[in-house]
Amino acid sequence: LAGDPVFPPLEFRNADGTMKGYTTDLLAIAAKRIGITIETVITFDRMDAEQKVRSGRAEILGVSVKADKVPEGLLQTEAYQTFPSVIIVPSSSQSGNVNLDLLRDKKVGVVAGWPEEAYIREHYPDIDLQTVPDNETGLNKLAFGNFEAFVTLLPTASHVIQEQGIT
Repeated sequence: LAGDPVFPPLEFRNADGTMKGYTTDLLAIAAKRIGITIETVITFDRMDAEQKVRSGRAEILGVSVKADKVPEGLLQTEAYQTFPSVIIVPSSSQSGNVNLDLLRDKKVGVVAGWPEEAYIREHYPDIDLQTVPDNETGLNKLAFGNFEAFVTLLPTASHVIQEQGIT
C-alpha cells in the first residue's frame, strides 16, 4: 500500500510514522475479512505514492480521487466512497453562493496534481490558478490573504481547518 502521508483525515502519517485515517482503517477491515495482510510503503506525498505503484514497489494507492483522466501507468476501480469538492473563501469576501464562474481573473489555490487542478485548468482557464503542495499550505495561504479562494475536498478542508484553528 502506497498512501498519501498528508491527506487527513482520509490517510496520513501520524507522529510515530504509522499510516492512519479512514482509508487505512477501511483497508485493514477488508484485509482481515479476506485473510491477507497489507504492508505499507513509506511515501513522501501523493506523487511519490503514484510513482511507487508505477514502479512496482507498491500495488495499490490508499486513496485515489476519480478523475476524467487516470494517471498514466495506473488503473482505477469504481469509487467506493465519494466526497464533494468545495470552494472555500474568507467569510469577509463574498456573500451568498460562490461558484467557479465568479472566480474568473481571481487568484485561486488548489493542491498540485489533484483533480481540481486539471478540472479548473480545462474548464476555467481565466482563473489565476496557484498550486500548493498540500491542504494545510493552501488553507493557510487563503487565511493570510494570498488567495481569494481555495478549492479542495470537503473532508480534508474540514480536518485542516479544525486542527489548525483557522477562522
